[in-house]
Parts: sequence; C-alpha cells; structure tokens
Amino acid sequence: NKGEWKSVDCKFSALPSGIIPDVIVADIAKRYPSQQPYKIEKEIGGYEIDIPGYDLYYNSAGKFIRAEIDR
Repeated sequence: NKGEWKSVDCKFSALPSGIIPDVIVADIAKRYPSQQPYKIEKEIGGYEIDIPGYDLYYNSAGKFIRAEIDR
C-alpha cells in the first residue's frame, strides 16, 4: 500500500481538508453547497464520496460522473 489510504470515514463529521482533491471539493460546493462530505473511498478509476443523502462518483481526474441517492 505504500502508506496510501483506501477509504476515510468520519461518520457524522466532515472529512479533514486535504483528503479530497481540490477540484472535487469545488464541484461539491457548487452542486451541494449546504452538504459536507463525510466519507471518501478510492475505487478503480476514481472516487466515491458520501454526503448526506447522496453517493457521488468522480473519475481519477476529478470529473463528476454521477450521483446516486443514498439508501
């Protein structure tokens, strides 16, 4: 693993700054201004980021792919 993280889950508080790539932070702030990400997972080819009510998917370059309602 070389000390790299695969997932960070803060449960009910916002993720620490610096974990989410800046381009994704800016996109989430634009799309969901009142929501704070609390979980991030590195997946093959990108990221899954959880905010209250949604799972957001981004590619490895930080381009938004889709949002799914969190059930």
